Amino acid sequence: MHLRSIAETAAVLTWSASNQADELSSDQSLAAAEYWKETNFLFQRWSRAIREIHIGESSPEQLTTLLEEILTAELLTRSTAARIFSFKRQRQIEDFTQVAEKSIEEHVKIRNRAFDLHGSISAETSKLLKSERLFRKVQRWSDYLVSYYLVASEMPLKAAFDSDLCLDFCDDRSNPESSENAMVARQLELVALVRSFPNREIGHRVDAEAHRSRCDQAIFLSGQPSTENSGLLFSRTRRRILAGEGFLLNAPLGSQTD
Repeated sequence: MHLRSIAETAAVLTWSASNQADELSSDQSLAAAEYWKETNFLFQRWSRAIREIHIGESSPEQLTTLLEEILTAELLTRSTAARIFSFKRQRQIEDFTQVAEKSIEEHVKIRNRAFDLHGSISAETSKLLKSERLFRKVQRWSDYLVSYYLVASEMPLKAAFDSDLCLDFCDDRSNPESSENAMVARQLELVALVRSFPNREIGHRVDAEAHRSRCDQAIFLSGQPSTENSGLLFSRTRRRILAGEGFLLNAPLGSQTD
């Protein structure tokens, strides 16, 4: 995976944005350009991989690894963007915000292409993709990556939070009725959203009532599921979060995540 380089670049980008003077500088432009270079490389590589699977040059089984990378990178990008957007009120960081917005747009496009391909594969082949395993693995990766960039950026866990930022995490998602795998993507974004709530510190447990309140609000803002099956999947996600699975950002740096 190339995600470690993305995590390291995101940490530098966030630190630079948080310490940027009011006037624009060449350092800001260089940092933003480097971040876009890294993410655009991934977009191009994923696009080629999707095409190769679609035309039969690569095995459909490779879609599992591809989806792991795409979804994990999207979580990291959204987390990085949330921090950058929170600085926007305080200083002029247009280069950063533009590249963050562009990266999210490209993530949404490539993620939807991957899930469209997944949906076109036969049910028998789809069993090989092991969606639940994918969900658990990306949860572990996102724990590591979010912890990494927060610590590397020397930022306490105080993500700026308001309704607009929260809704940013809920835009342009896959239709929850289209397939179980679209629901997996929705669940992953829900976990990312819950992790964005303020007033938590790494490694500190939050009481059950706080878990419940944050989870309920996240589910509400994500949009109420309209089918019984979707409701069951959301209920499962809610129980996972209330139990603390994937909620606390206490994954040690350098831990085994694969």
